[in-house]
Amino acid sequence: MTETDFVKKEYRTLAENKTVKDNKEIMELTGYTSQQLDKLPPDAVMGIGCGNPMTECDLQSGMRTLDLGCGPGTDVLLSAMKVAPNGLAVGVDYVPEMIERAKQNAKDCQDIEDNTNFGVADLNIGIGFPDNQFDYVTANCCLCLLDQPKVFREVMRVLKPGGHFVFSEVTLKQALPKEVDDLLKEAFEKHIVPKGNDVASKVFRVYITVAKGDAIIALETLNLLEETGFQTRRLRFPDTYQEQMNIQKMLNQRRSW
Repeated sequence: MTETDFVKKEYRTLAENKTVKDNKEIMELTGYTSQQLDKLPPDAVMGIGCGNPMTECDLQSGMRTLDLGCGPGTDVLLSAMKVAPNGLAVGVDYVPEMIERAKQNAKDCQDIEDNTNFGVADLNIGIGFPDNQFDYVTANCCLCLLDQPKVFREVMRVLKPGGHFVFSEVTLKQALPKEVDDLLKEAFEKHIVPKGNDVASKVFRVYITVAKGDAIIALETLNLLEETGFQTRRLRFPDTYQEQMNIQKMLNQRRSW
């Protein structure tokens, strides 16, 4: 099984698991506010991201937004609430079961359902929209699983002139020690995974990301973005100690799933 197949399998399982919902505590630890979460259906509050891109978006009515790897539609719904009544928030994901869950979540938000659109897309092939379509493109913890140079070029293509690309992502400050890297890769090759399937929503993704060596290294990503034509407006890192405490809280919470 390839890493991509593994991720698809785990996310398909998560999408179909109706007990993975209403995880407000976890999502608050990754940067969402209680005011944001209270507006969402419980099935959209899964807690499978690694940050909150919405904090860096200045969305206005009438704008068009695109969320890459949208999952259950969390950030799409929050965007739609800002761009309604005349705007459109679009979400794409390569797991059909996640798209079905996102569509149902949009139906549960009747006031904004007409301001949302969801579709299945393999972002390693292409985003699949015409040029100059969106004011904002967002992503929440999916770029580490993608062909970043290609995706960045596609994002630049579909953004309107002056548009913004906002994402939260898993990062490494430096390469892992070789012995740790070797152990992770050996574990993956032998299909040794963290115990408890539902913990996959956070741990499996980080585990695979690190094992593949694809976690974003900030300076390299900045250089790649600039080579693509982006100008970096803001780069924000969480407090390291607080982030470690938050990760431990999230793991403790997920053990109860």
